[in-house]
Amino acid sequence: MFDYLNWIYHKSLNFKTHFRVNFIYFKILMFFKMDELNLIIGDSEIKVNKTNFTMGSDKNCDYVNPKFAPRHLSFSYIEGKWIGNSLSEIKLNGVPIVGKFDLKDNDTIEIGDFKIKISLKKIENPYFRIIVGSHVGSMIKIEKSGIIGREVNADYIIEDEYVSRKHAKIEILDGKIIWEDLQAKNPTIINGKIYKKKELKSGDEIVIGKTRLLFVNPKEKPEYEIYKKPSKRAIFIILITIIILLTILITYTWTSNRINAFYYHYNNAKEAINQSFETNRIDEKISLLKYAIYEIENAKKIKNSPDLEIIGNLANNKLKAWEKVLKIKNELNKLNLASLQEELKNLEKILSDDKLFQEIYAKILKARLLSEYISTAKTLKERGKEEEAKKLIEIVQSKIETTNINLENKIEEQPQLKVPKTKEPTISSDIKIDVPEIGKVDITTQKQEKTLEGVSLNYALKLKELYEDKGDLEGTIKLAMDILKEDPKNTSAEFYLQIAKKEVQAIQLEKEGRYKEALNLWSEILKLDQNNIRAKKAIIRLGSKI
Repeated sequence: MFDYLNWIYHKSLNFKTHFRVNFIYFKILMFFKMDELNLIIGDSEIKVNKTNFTMGSDKNCDYVNPKFAPRHLSFSYIEGKWIGNSLSEIKLNGVPIVGKFDLKDNDTIEIGDFKIKISLKKIENPYFRIIVGSHVGSMIKIEKSGIIGREVNADYIIEDEYVSRKHAKIEILDGKIIWEDLQAKNPTIINGKIYKKKELKSGDEIVIGKTRLLFVNPKEKPEYEIYKKPSKRAIFIILITIIILLTILITYTWTSNRINAFYYHYNNAKEAINQSFETNRIDEKISLLKYAIYEIENAKKIKNSPDLEIIGNLANNKLKAWEKVLKIKNELNKLNLASLQEELKNLEKILSDDKLFQEIYAKILKARLLSEYISTAKTLKERGKEEEAKKLIEIVQSKIETTNINLENKIEEQPQLKVPKTKEPTISSDIKIDVPEIGKVDITTQKQEKTLEGVSLNYALKLKELYEDKGDLEGTIKLAMDILKEDPKNTSAEFYLQIAKKEVQAIQLEKEGRYKEALNLWSEILKLDQNNIRAKKAIIRLGSKI
């Protein structure tokens, strides 16, 4: 079957050159000869059909004779000729000899009174025919194991710039021709498939670089048989085979197209989700997540997969969460800060990995903290506790005086939030915090659910002392976590816990040499605590390193 398919392939590829060359050489074939070894012992003749033949008393020898030494004599076909090797003394044409010797036709070997007559007959030797490439039609005789390649020192030279210097190794092993690719830049293609190692059969076509070789082993199948015209029955079988192959090809193409379409929609969905993390606009996040869900649905029409379900659930959850954030934005004036923070906290598990959400939540948390401080300060003042009220007012003013440091080591005044400076701290009647993609939150007019009293007030002042005055990050984190165990909604504890953790992380990143990431964290800290001296110094320091 393969022979007939091969015939059609040969006739269809490079037809004019290929057919003309092979038609000419079909008539003037030159068969290289190789000696066939026959051992004549008395009236019997042993045909040696392998390249290594042993004689001795050992039962594993090819010819066993108890009168011989265990491995008395061997015959090997090496590099185009037969070599004898005697491990014990023999006579070659009457002359005693031990070791290797060349065999010739009609040689006589004597082992005691045992005589062996040598008969060498010519047989056809395998070869390559160049059918496409330089020197089309020429033959490369395979006489020995060796290297085939472009290099002038190669055993078999191919004049082709796309062939590697040492492209492949040809090994003659027990009468078989083994082709082994030597990891060339252009791989070896045998009968249309890439092989690293393959036993060659007569009629095999080998492509290396831009050269096409036909392997012929005349003993197995002469060249003229490779190209002989197939019968009608064979043609019918070929046609049926072609129809089957075309059906397989069409099915494969259809399946491949569906797989490609699946991954097209799948990758689009993943890309849209990734882009939703990067943008700082809520409406763009919602649009991208909707597009991702649309592409996921398209992919599901082709096939379902666990990965598709995972990113589908991720996109749906994030879309619902951001739609809730958008709703909060639109109803901002109807919500007090406590309700606003509570609404956002419910979304924190889904959106905690999003920078925009983190910034929004942190700003709302800060607004609520300062609003609590203002409300508490008013209450304390009404009760005549001027000193405690003054401390809280000073904290509020320190958090809303905004300065920004650029990477050129300059401190620039920002006009967004300004508080009148007086000799005695007072509360402005118009203090607002600008929350990204939400708007401005007036922290003096928001209705508060509670004021800080007793232990809560002491905790707030202690946290401020640990973090701002002493710079004790570990102490701040520990105290904040202890407070949150008793009071999970304690705004002061949550605020200082977040900012202290960010600072610890920023310090660690800077130690690891990840300056850009550290700079981003210090910038976030400065947005929450505009007069944070450590953040300002860190930004100046890192600005000179990036």
